[in-house]
Amino acid sequence: MGYPNKGENHHSGIKNEKEIVKYQNLKQNQENEINKYLQDKHNGEKFQWIHKGGTKVKEDAIVKYKSDIFEKISIKNHQNGTFDWINTTALIKDELKIKIKNFKQENMKKSNKGKDITSEMREECSNIFSNAFTSLTSDDIEDLLNNIYQSYPTNILVNNKKEKKLILFDKLCLSEYFDKENKNKFILKSTDRAKTSRQIWIVKEDGTEINTNLRIRMTLNNGIGALFKKTSVPCIKIQQDCVEKFIESCSNKIITEY
Repeated sequence: MGYPNKGENHHSGIKNEKEIVKYQNLKQNQENEINKYLQDKHNGEKFQWIHKGGTKVKEDAIVKYKSDIFEKISIKNHQNGTFDWINTTALIKDELKIKIKNFKQENMKKSNKGKDITSEMREECSNIFSNAFTSLTSDDIEDLLNNIYQSYPTNILVNNKKEKKLILFDKLCLSEYFDKENKNKFILKSTDRAKTSRQIWIVKEDGTEINTNLRIRMTLNNGIGALFKKTSVPCIKIQQDCVEKFIESCSNKIITEY
């Protein structure tokens, strides 16, 4: 059976989540690999997929069993490039908020309320975010990643659109880099032309450096034009680079082809 998988923005992302829930609830899919795994996990009890979503929760769906117990599931759509582990305005430091506020006030007239954004304005804004990375310590990054890890549901499902596969795995696959108990020492590395993001690396006690394939990005959530219309604020993202490599590293995956 074919699977609807068009769209890349936030709204189409929600649509895809709903389509996955609908697909998993179809009678002919009740015995697919993921549904069978979830049923066996609770002694064969019947269940239903329900779309959840929203900005306040990490689970995009829940699997509710007949006995009213449920499993929370985070859904990631992947075709090319990266996906986000978190995209939030809540973790931005006050110092950065003040600098963006000052930038807005200084350029409001020149920008014609966001209608005339010059290359110089874009460059200045990018530099503000770029300089903000210098204040992030290893402890800051450790706390950020650990907060993500602790708040995520146990089950993570990646919709690999390119290979037409739904891939379910446990959030324990994130523990090596996200769990604070590992006491990792983090550093940030810049890449060419990427002013508003940094790669996250780990430095071992012997000096060995390991690329986590995680990227931290700080930017305006709705772009610079919207900043002057009061609808754009600083946000922070943790992105998963090299998605295929990450998925390959995950153990005990449950895969359903569609």
